[in-house]
Order: sequence, then C-alpha cells, then structure tokens
Amino acid sequence: MSTITTLATEVVNRMGNRTDITTRSQYWIYDALIQLASNIDFEELEVTGANFNLTDGTGNYALSNWITAGDTLQTIVDLVLYTDIGTNTKTIRLRPSSILEQDKITPLEGGYPTLYARWGTNLVVRPVPSGAYTTFMRYRRQHTLTGSIPFAGTTILLSVEWDFVIEQIAESIGYNELKEHDRSEVLRRQMWGGCNPVTGKYEIGYIKPLLT
Repeated sequence: MSTITTLATEVVNRMGNRTDITTRSQYWIYDALIQLASNIDFEELEVTGANFNLTDGTGNYALSNWITAGDTLQTIVDLVLYTDIGTNTKTIRLRPSSILEQDKITPLEGGYPTLYARWGTNLVVRPVPSGAYTTFMRYRRQHTLTGSIPFAGTTILLSVEWDFVIEQIAESIGYNELKEHDRSEVLRRQMWGGCNPVTGKYEIGYIKPLLT
C-alpha cells in the first residue's frame, strides 16, 4: 500500500521535479488525504468497536467507551444493543435522536434503551437502562495518521484507485500555494467537477464515477 511519502514523490515528479517542494509535497498529500476522507464515506474507514456494558440506572456515558483505542470518531453509523442480558443473541438497533427532544420529558426508566443522542463527547441513551445490557457501535473513524505532521510514514488505507485522486488534489493545493492559480483550478475541476469557464458546460470530475 502507498504512504504519504510515496505519493508525495510522485507529486514532485508530476510538477517537474522541482527541488524546492520535496517537503511541502508531503504536506499537500496530507491535506489532500484529510480533505478527501472528510468529504467521502469510505468503507475502508468503517469499523466495529468492542462490546460495552451499560450500567443499571445510568443513561449518560462517555462516547469513548465505544471507540477503539487509537481511533478518532468521525461519524456514528449505528449503535446496537443485545436485549437478552447474559446470552447476547438478540439485538436491536438504537434509533438516533436529538438531545433537545430527550430534554422535553423526564427520562423514562426500566427495560432497555431504544434511543441514543450524542452531546459533545458524551452519549445519552433512553430509556435509562434497567440492567447491564451489552452494546457495540459501528462507526466511521478518521484516517489513521502515523508520527507527526506531515505524517510522512502514514499508510494510505483507501483502495489503490484513490492514489491518483490524492495526488491530483495535492497538486492542486501545491499550485495554489505557489500562486499558479489557473493550474490549481483546472486540477480541482478535473477531480471534483465544475463548470468549464471556456465552454460554460458542467464537467463531471474524476471522483464521481469512483463513488459508484
């Protein structure tokens, strides 16, 4: 699999082997990777956390209880609860709710939760559980980074067809930094799509077909 370093080397090659962008190209790849992973729901970044047991009579929990150490949560996909304590064979998917909706009524107690709401770094479940029900979370994590910025040794977790996209976005970022805005805009439009200023027609970018 590719790393930030290997993709940065290719960016330098594509930009005429300039000797003054060797280090900056790694920052551009890092920026491109974060931009891409923040805007697209990549299956490669979807994981399932370990089981976590709720506490009888407690409805508020730290979100970190469901997140694997080293992961940074991007989006909750779903929260699953086993309704049969001790056996853990029957599950329900808790329905996402709003903390503002839950605040309208006094929290119900008894049985197992059917709703959850995120509030900052906490998760609230309702009704308040009446036992130590086992739960687990499916979530989308932020892309894992290795070392310190620009995280040069980071392995790219996305499938290989996205390497070209990351490189092109990085080039666009690089040309913009180098004040070559026309080149930057052409590359940006080739990737994300947009209106061609010459023809006035909308052009589908390289990214959209990959999403299908």
